[in-house]
Amino acid sequence: MAQTLLPTEAKLKTALAEAQVLGMDETGRRVHNAPGYVHVARTDDLTHYACDARQGQPAMEETGVRPRFSGALARDNFSSYQGYEQCRHSLCNTHLLRDLMYVGESCPAHRVWTKPLARLLPDIKQAAAHCAPKG
Repeated sequence: MAQTLLPTEAKLKTALAEAQVLGMDETGRRVHNAPGYVHVARTDDLTHYACDARQGQPAMEETGVRPRFSGALARDNFSSYQGYEQCRHSLCNTHLLRDLMYVGESCPAHRVWTKPLARLLPDIKQAAAHCAPKG
């Protein structure tokens, strides 16, 4: 069955690589009872999952999406993404919110700016979505 789906997967990877905006992330998961990672590349309409024992750039390269992408990449602050200079980078709001919570909890004196910024990020996202061209 996997062989039958290879042409579909190739079309999916091409569509993701040609997208204007691409979200990427990786998360640790046990794969066949061994430590591994699930790498995700997604748009609003398409999602590709790839499993690999590795977390960093070599695994990202092998998915075949990331190296061909030249649009705007929404991602976390994982250092492996920083080596891709052919695209623009945007930090994911969910990861930014998580980082703001961490900073505020780790150093309560910083809550004076982390709390207002955490409240502002969803408003910024909503305003940007309202201004974005439709279709």
